[in-house]
Amino acid sequence: MRPRLLVLRALGLGDLLAGVPALRALRRAFPGYETVLAAPEQLAAPAAASGAVDTLLPASAPGRAVPARLDWAGPPPEVAVDLHGKGPSSHLLLHRMRPGRLLAFAHPGTPGIAGPEWTPDEHERVRWCRLLEWYGIPADPDDLLLPAPEAASPFPGAVLVHPGAESAARRWPAERYAEVVRELLRRGHRVALTGGPGEDALVRRIADAAAGTTGATGAPGPATALPAASGAPPAAGVPERVPSATRAATAPGGADTAATADATRTASDPQAAGSRTNDPSTAGTTAPGGAGTAATADEGPAGDGASVAVGSHLARVPGAPDAPGYCTARAAVTGEAGAPHARVPGAGGAASGAGASAGVGRRPTAVGDPGARLRVFAGGLPYERLAALVAGAAAVVSGDTGIAHLAVAYGTPSVTLFGPVPPRWWGPPRGARHVVLWHPGPPGDPHGREPDPLLLRIRPADVLTALSDHPEVPRP
Repeated sequence: MRPRLLVLRALGLGDLLAGVPALRALRRAFPGYETVLAAPEQLAAPAAASGAVDTLLPASAPGRAVPARLDWAGPPPEVAVDLHGKGPSSHLLLHRMRPGRLLAFAHPGTPGIAGPEWTPDEHERVRWCRLLEWYGIPADPDDLLLPAPEAASPFPGAVLVHPGAESAARRWPAERYAEVVRELLRRGHRVALTGGPGEDALVRRIADAAAGTTGATGAPGPATALPAASGAPPAAGVPERVPSATRAATAPGGADTAATADATRTASDPQAAGSRTNDPSTAGTTAPGGAGTAATADEGPAGDGASVAVGSHLARVPGAPDAPGYCTARAAVTGEAGAPHARVPGAGGAASGAGASAGVGRRPTAVGDPGARLRVFAGGLPYERLAALVAGAAAVVSGDTGIAHLAVAYGTPSVTLFGPVPPRWWGPPRGARHVVLWHPGPPGDPHGREPDPLLLRIRPADVLTALSDHPEVPRP
């Protein structure tokens, strides 16, 4: 029997994808071990696609809390790694497994565990790679691309719009998504609307509203005029549009410096403002495997970084030096080959076999035309179909959710809308391929019951401009 390595990350899809660099580092450090990932069973397919997991041990908890127990069989693991949170609950869960070694962040509640200090303001991918490097395990935060899916896209070449989010605070208003979809159709784009479990009504509402100016044959009707920028204050609930001439108004290194690359989102650290939490005492998260990408469970900041657009898209302070975590807005994107797929025994949806890594970072060519200009994919697609749809899309438009991470993993151009959680915690990596729309301001409550004020400052015109100006999004 091979020695076993147990990794705890019982969170959502976006969290798993943000943890891929650390998982691959562990695979390289322990090549002869069976890597067992404790995570929701719905994540078996993306876990296999990472090429870094052999077996998925189903594990989850209501409200994304730390699981009470793990159904581990056999002798204790030789190594256990806490990629779930800052402790102490997740530390103690693994400690009860009596592993030979336990790798985790230091925490006063578990003084017997030596590890690095938890840093609240740190990008999620960077955080977990830093944890491993403290233990002498080299890790590359940019090792995150997945092999291209084997399945064909059900609607290739469409702009994929995903309006859902785990909480209202991060959910852009449906009528604004409808305005974006309507204008994309008018311009000749095909549009795929997707929704997770429980989001059918939201997706249908947007589809119906977008079709209000579209003929029965799918030919778009007259465009709805987008609000023009003006010097007057915006009406209540309407996000202010920052004219391009004023996007880079702050001093170099200030909050409006665009193109942040490596960010982190804070989880349940009560002292970290705007943190995403999996602590059961806090509100609003998605079901396991859903689109939400909350952070660490009992615990604290955890996140992912991106190119930031202030008010519109890809702004940068002229002359600002490139610093760690920042990048030039038009920097090239470099893909790298990943490890071959690992099949997850006994877990449905295992990925393709060895050799699939040759397709890492490539997007399938859009072939054929299903005919309809607008297609709705509701109810939560199986991962394989969702992955193919994302990988074959012309672009992905969404809030700060798991599907934004999936677009990054498959190298699909994306426009991501941020509000209560700054993109320096969870945005996409550096480069022009992934655009973030965000108005700088103090972090809000990511689990709030109303859309965050910073999110509401983003207007449909900002999203449409980001898409039309994107160098990789094809024109119809």
